[in-house]
Amino acid sequence: MTKDQLEIKDFIEKKNAAMVQKDIATLSDMMDDDIRLVHADGQKQTKAEWLNEIAEEKQRYFNIKTEDLNIIVSGDSAKASCISVLDVNAYGTAGVYRLETVTYLRKTPRGWVWCNPEKTQNV
Repeated sequence: MTKDQLEIKDFIEKKNAAMVQKDIATLSDMMDDDIRLVHADGQKQTKAEWLNEIAEEKQRYFNIKTEDLNIIVSGDSAKASCISVLDVNAYGTAGVYRLETVTYLRKTPRGWVWCNPEKTQNV
């Protein structure tokens, strides 16, 4: 793996750990303010909405494993795709789910940031 790919792998691991630990400050710092999240059921949320649901335990993550991580880097843009195995209780429904996950990132002076896909270059 390249240096950028290793940094992104670490970013994904840190993101997952912060989700499990309900570390809202860390998650917030890792995300662009205008990011829009799209869930497996098609629900769309703003950064503030998603973080609020984690804080209020409407979405409670107990464990997250990453499988088949593939990272593509193009300049200051990247796309990390994987299978996320989530042990989660979302809106009162608990279970373990295997979901295809795509995370778009852009490199900033403070490091990689989770962003909307349109802020990346052809990855």
